[in-house]
Amino acid sequence: MRFPVTLSIFVSALLGFTAAQAGTLYGTFLSPGARLVAFDTETSSWSDIGLIGVPESGSGLAYKPGTDTLYMVDGFSHPDGKLYTLDQSTGAATLVGPFNIGTATNSDLRAAAFDTRNGVLYAASGFAVPGDLYWIDLSTGTAHHIAEISGASESFGGLAYDSKRDQLIQLQPDGDLALIDRSTAVATLLYDLPGIPPSTEGFTYDPVQDLLWSTDNTGTLYSYDPNNGYARSEHPQLCCGGISGLTYRTPAPIRTPALSARALVLLSGLLLLSSAAWLARHRARTTT
Repeated sequence: MRFPVTLSIFVSALLGFTAAQAGTLYGTFLSPGARLVAFDTETSSWSDIGLIGVPESGSGLAYKPGTDTLYMVDGFSHPDGKLYTLDQSTGAATLVGPFNIGTATNSDLRAAAFDTRNGVLYAASGFAVPGDLYWIDLSTGTAHHIAEISGASESFGGLAYDSKRDQLIQLQPDGDLALIDRSTAVATLLYDLPGIPPSTEGFTYDPVQDLLWSTDNTGTLYSYDPNNGYARSEHPQLCCGGISGLTYRTPAPIRTPALSARALVLLSGLLLLSSAAWLARHRARTTT
């Protein structure tokens, strides 16, 4: 029954298929002026997208795949920070709204990650120890306090959501990693980096390569491998230093063009006719 099977495979191929492609690492660069940059981890290169237009954007980045939205949590050196969206083509920021948390608590929210499984944007204060964990309303920008961070926690360098393992992970300035409980904000040490590296800030999870990425204040890129005890590898210096936020934009699937309804009917009819013809020939051979 080789011909009908071959035709079935051909029809399935025409119906469309999904192809994998690389995503994009976005970062915020502080000088000269706050800018949005993009990293290519395959070629060890970077590109300058454009001015963000918000002063002192020492901030966290987060990406929401369902709406293809790039968020910036900007609480660096502000008494009350704000949530923005960023244009991925120009870098320009659009205000969503203020955090509305004032100065009574740690208001320097500069680490962010989007929990894709539960649809929650988390943010954490950066400089103060202990810090605080928040979730942010995407429609208003209001930050809602969850708890003061306790346990194996230091000041925040970055925040990432591992969608494969459903984990919220903290990057500490010395390169250590800690697992953050999203209900209690208790931190549990995941990886203790030996030595004292340059201060690390940007942090994100790459679901395509199943890696965690971070940057430091020299522009060097690092990867942490969850499948190898979170061992850290250093990559060539990609940028110019001063990267504060980092996030991974999930690649959109590539599909072949869909066939029209008429074409599908014709192909289905062709498949049925070919199958009937094959059966007739097969029966004729078996009866002779």
